[in-house]
Amino acid sequence: MDVEGAEWESIESASQDILMEFDQIVFELHDIEKLDNIDIKIRVLQKLNENFYLHHIHGNNYADPPLLFYYGYHFPRVIEAS
Repeated sequence: MDVEGAEWESIESASQDILMEFDQIVFELHDIEKLDNIDIKIRVLQKLNENFYLHHIHGNNYADPPLLFYYGYHFPRVIEAS
């Protein structure tokens, strides 16, 4: 799923029955650094965690700019997860 930031609302609005139609979900997580909608992000991650296991995660290096700088460390702006 690569919907440029709409993944949060898409997954939140999907019923558990719809999600269980998938054996695997691979998606990009956009706007992870924005705290203005942190509640939906927490709900979505909890919802996914109920029936799926995180298999792989890595930073997407294509975002512009690709990295954020916090407290002396670089973090990817977009996370890819499966």
